[in-house]
Amino acid sequence: MILPGGKTVYVEMKAPGKPLAPLQERWKRKLLKLDQRHYKIDSAEDIERFIDEVRDI
Repeated sequence: MILPGGKTVYVEMKAPGKPLAPLQERWKRKLLKLDQRHYKIDSAEDIERFIDEVRDI
């Protein structure tokens, strides 16, 4: 997702309770090493938390 000002965050949308696939885990690790933000969203609570965090970026 590209935010105002050109900042980026990476989001994985999953079914409730489902883990990231191995390839998604590898990408997550790569992104975190590059100081990028990565979010796994699988619930309404995760969506609210994501919105709150991204609003402050």
